[in-house]
Amino acid sequence: MNAFSLLIITVALLSAIHMLAPDHWLPVILISRREKFTRRRRLGLSLMLSSVHAGTSIILAVGIVFLSLLFLHQFSVYLKDAGIVLMFAVGVYFILNGVTEKPDEASFVKYSFILGVSASPDLSLLPLLIEAQAYPFSYSELMIAVFAFVSIIVLLISVIVADFGIGRSLQKLEPRYMDYVMGAILIGIGSFLFFF
Repeated sequence: MNAFSLLIITVALLSAIHMLAPDHWLPVILISRREKFTRRRRLGLSLMLSSVHAGTSIILAVGIVFLSLLFLHQFSVYLKDAGIVLMFAVGVYFILNGVTEKPDEASFVKYSFILGVSASPDLSLLPLLIEAQAYPFSYSELMIAVFAFVSIIVLLISVIVADFGIGRSLQKLEPRYMDYVMGAILIGIGSFLFFF
């Protein structure tokens, strides 16, 4: 397996794990039940929320990569190393976020705030996209497409599964555990790319 295949698998895995965290799909379920949404409207809300989440994450990551290349082009030979360092930094950030998160934070029910938090950007794409700059541009496009597709599909599937009552057991998953897993994956992939 080449390094880029590993990056694509990592993007898919991280976006799936991230969207499985209850703080992304649980607000859709809670709001839908409170407002008595039909299944179609609930899936529409899920599609909109996951699209906004993927879009803001992509815009943030692409913007930072673009600005870095634009203003720091003389350092572009170090971009691969910067991607690895950023993987470690974001990995540590996710782990520390998991450590400092309080268990009851996952159950807040202020609807106007919840959807905004659920749609906020995901930082895990950024170091992987920086790492992809060592490859042709089409590789970055593929990475972005995989990130968006997996994020949207996993949220839709999570909401559908929650409709069947499985959501009650999934609600018990604390987002901090997802943070631990995402942090460990980023640090692990960063280590692999650094040493190989």
